[in-house]
Amino acid sequence: MSLYSRLFRREGKTRLEDFLTEALVDLLEKLGRFDDGKGRVISFIEEVFLGEQVTDPALKKEIINRLENATTLYWKTQDGSAGSYGRPDIVLYDEHGPLLVVENKIRAAFTWKQIEEEEKGDEAENEKHLVEQLPAYDQWLSSLRDRKDPVALILLTHWTDPPKGFIGPSEDRMGQYSIPLRAVCRWHRARKWLDAYARAKGDTLGAVLAIDLANFLEGHGMSDQITISDLTAARMFLGSISRIHMMMEGLRNVAKRSTEGRSYVFLERVDGRVGRYAPWVVWDWFYRDKDQRWHVAWGVRFLGDEPDYFHAEWEPEHPLFWGRPRVEEVFVYVANDNPNASDELPAGLEVEYKDKGWAFATKKFCIKARPIYQILEEGDDLMGVLLPWFETTIREAVEILEKSSR
Repeated sequence: MSLYSRLFRREGKTRLEDFLTEALVDLLEKLGRFDDGKGRVISFIEEVFLGEQVTDPALKKEIINRLENATTLYWKTQDGSAGSYGRPDIVLYDEHGPLLVVENKIRAAFTWKQIEEEEKGDEAENEKHLVEQLPAYDQWLSSLRDRKDPVALILLTHWTDPPKGFIGPSEDRMGQYSIPLRAVCRWHRARKWLDAYARAKGDTLGAVLAIDLANFLEGHGMSDQITISDLTAARMFLGSISRIHMMMEGLRNVAKRSTEGRSYVFLERVDGRVGRYAPWVVWDWFYRDKDQRWHVAWGVRFLGDEPDYFHAEWEPEHPLFWGRPRVEEVFVYVANDNPNASDELPAGLEVEYKDKGWAFATKKFCIKARPIYQILEEGDDLMGVLLPWFETTIREAVEILEKSSR
């Protein structure tokens, strides 16, 4: 087992994103000391951070020139210097200020920041508004620089796609970004660079650490190499996906019957499928209104290979995985997507719905779940048991939603 695998297991419930943020920065700092100073760091930035999708290749050269001319380079992780704009995962500074801001994502969605904007005028008041992570960091960088020093805003990701307009044009996000140099790179590119570096450097300490981290990334599926396991998984997936689609369509029909006569918002996908699919969960949802805050979601949660798979691999801040038993289960939950919203679930609902199997994890989240092994004990007709359970539970969720809106 690699050094990084042992450290990750020892950390227990540390998120994989946070662990990789610290591991990568620690390694880059060491490579800068072990090898040819900042030259190796610049190589990583040029070939990985700025080596895949960039908005302006000409500005990339300006960033490299700034790196080469810097007298001091130092990294910060979870940098609190941005204040209300958030805490960027990785920031690289030189003597003049930030050069790079890197947001690291594995599977997690982007969060929102409440930014306070100072209004001008005699009767001005500071106005607070919600901004997604990357636009918030863009605003922070724009507030610091005088437009002379080039900076870059970078998304380092595995599964999470960049928001619309971050790289390409998008009508609904026009003018949202002020920093002209933005980039998207994938973790498999970092793994490939680390592997090549280790092979070139032989038995040096830097090479040992680099190949260890590369192997750790490959063990977590962050590689562009197809394996026998991938082909086996694909065979199983292709044999089951049509039946999963049918199940999700059936559950959405159940939800529509349960909400008949109400103006709830069901989102439609371009590819014609319903719901969302991932290796650890399949789920679908509807919103109470167009504000897309309060919603009801339903689906099936699966187990992963890691001992603490959900906490490490997916958003542990999502109450769906707080203290949940390690069993495969079906679930329905009611939640508010907006962390800054003031509206909450009424206090009396917890007592009213406790006997029906609902657990209230927070003031904005409640869930009812059932282990799949219990369902299988009732007979071989899985859908024959599932559909009535989902119909009853979604109706209860709608009741909770309605009572919360009074």
